[in-house]
Amino acid sequence: MNALLRILCAFAVWGAFSASVSGQARRMELSVLAGINSHFAYGTTADYVLGQNDFPVTPAHGPALLGLGCALRWGRFGIEFEGRYTFASSVILADPADGDTVDVKTLSHLAGTISLVYSPFAGRLRPYLEAGGGLDVVFAKGASYTTRDGYVLDVPAPAPKDRFDPEVHAGAGLFVDFSRGFGLRFDGRYVWVIDKPGAVRSLQFAGGLVIRF
Repeated sequence: MNALLRILCAFAVWGAFSASVSGQARRMELSVLAGINSHFAYGTTADYVLGQNDFPVTPAHGPALLGLGCALRWGRFGIEFEGRYTFASSVILADPADGDTVDVKTLSHLAGTISLVYSPFAGRLRPYLEAGGGLDVVFAKGASYTTRDGYVLDVPAPAPKDRFDPEVHAGAGLFVDFSRGFGLRFDGRYVWVIDKPGAVRSLQFAGGLVIRF
């Protein structure tokens, strides 16, 4: 966690330095995004423990996401503060020992992040690069499911300390400006949630409106 904080501080210092040397007016930018959070499969059959972890692998799935961002920009650089909420989705888990299956809901979660955004070109079509990190928070209650073979699977809610995980991401996108104050944004990023026992990785694809002041 300390290493992540140092990285975020470095991004903030870099952005502040860019602002001091750019000689251009600061601008605020609001983004409203919607898209998909395409999770890779996580967990392995090696984690199987009879009666404790009968369904060790969560398959790939792609729940919807909504995002809201606020950025301060100085010339080519910007610092963006953003929240992205990923909805729960249904997945089918399989028991590697006997082939039993169960249909469960994944956890919804909210990521609060800070990113450094670099857009090297001017004009109405402006590609950009981004990198940053923050904190991912899961939302869940305990649940009970019945497997295909009739067994009851109880899933407890995560302990409070297990609901918070560091997140880092990097990606690229495109601004499409219709005017100085309004446009569209298309964004893709690789996301790594540093969870235990293993990291949760995903590709996020989103697009939406941008309003500038």
